[in-house]
Amino acid sequence: QAALYQQFKMDEAWDSPHNKALIEKMPDIFKVEGVDKPGHTSIHVFTGENTGMGTDEGTRLQDFTDGTSNTILAVAAGPESAEIWTKPGGLKFSRDDPKKVLGTLSEQFLVLISDGSVRFLKSSIDDETLRNLIQRNDGNPVNFD
Repeated sequence: QAALYQQFKMDEAWDSPHNKALIEKMPDIFKVEGVDKPGHTSIHVFTGENTGMGTDEGTRLQDFTDGTSNTILAVAAGPESAEIWTKPGGLKFSRDDPKKVLGTLSEQFLVLISDGSVRFLKSSIDDETLRNLIQRNDGNPVNFD
């Protein structure tokens, strides 16, 4: 994947002619069941206040006061959320309805935890628990164990 990364022109837009030509080279790690359009994925980071990727200035390790092992960074959402894998953005976190942006899920869905681990969560997870897992500093850490 390092070789592919080095092919991108970081001084150009993600959808510049040069970078667009690399979309078809999406690594298998981004392939999600139910997403059939080439170069598209439903793996997204959460964006918005108090999320792991929530600030334009960047998020520091010390900003994860609930702990990196207790905070979701990214999710494999429903196939209808699929976007081009190199497109900037993410899923806008909503405190009121944290599941809304996830779309249609099977019984379980995959999440990337901020410590680098990967876990399955049941799609029946309650809103409060999911909300607490997405927010990095709400004072309500959720232990996965």
